[in-house]
Amino acid sequence: MRGHFLLFIVFVVFILVINSCAKEKADVSYAWGNEAFYLLLKDTAGHAFYKNNPAILAKASASPHDAFRVRFNKKAQSVLGSDGKLPDNGVFPDSSLIVKEIYTATSGGNLKQYAGMYKLNGSWQWGEYDPEGKTDYSVFLEGKDCTSCHSGNKDLVMTFFFH
Repeated sequence: MRGHFLLFIVFVVFILVINSCAKEKADVSYAWGNEAFYLLLKDTAGHAFYKNNPAILAKASASPHDAFRVRFNKKAQSVLGSDGKLPDNGVFPDSSLIVKEIYTATSGGNLKQYAGMYKLNGSWQWGEYDPEGKTDYSVFLEGKDCTSCHSGNKDLVMTFFFH
């Protein structure tokens, strides 16, 4: 009888652990509020620019964004190849942050938006904000308007395809 009770307790704990993991995965889009996500995107500490070049790049013809430059936090940098790109079929690890600073022009343009992706529990969080922090695309939308354009084998980062 005692063995059955112990087995029952182990089973209940197992179900609780599985259930909590499933909830954690489902709730990743709510890990950030818009204000916190904006502050994360605005912070440049420890970041490196795409191909170690801070130059503002011209808009890619297929992109909805204007002139831009992209920066990566240390976690995201850790998987980039010597060419500054994610290898084919590569995947960014959790805690990777990729920020696209969007400008009005390639030469001396004004910053007009931060667009960012943060990887948490294997999923990307997305958000876009003007330089003062006004939400242009809410993190709570879970990238629903972004993922169709961001598909491909570079872990949803399109910069690698265009530049």
